[in-house]
Amino acid sequence: NVIDALYNNEEFINDYMKSIIDDAFRYAGLEIIRRVVGSAKVLEIESVEDANVRIPMERKLMDIGLKYILDGSLGV
Repeated sequence: NVIDALYNNEEFINDYMKSIIDDAFRYAGLEIIRRVVGSAKVLEIESVEDANVRIPMERKLMDIGLKYILDGSLGV
């Protein structure tokens, strides 16, 4: 049982959950960008040998990552 009334407040719970989801999206955006430009490259991207395919794919991933970082869950 929760004793503190704050934790039974639906508005508080919704705001708290939204902040957790926003943080998760922002972190996902960081990870997407790190996988494209950082030292943690992934085979799914690196294995695309055709630069005409890989470069637009990397740019799109960067756009998605940046949108997640800036907008959180609103970027979906």
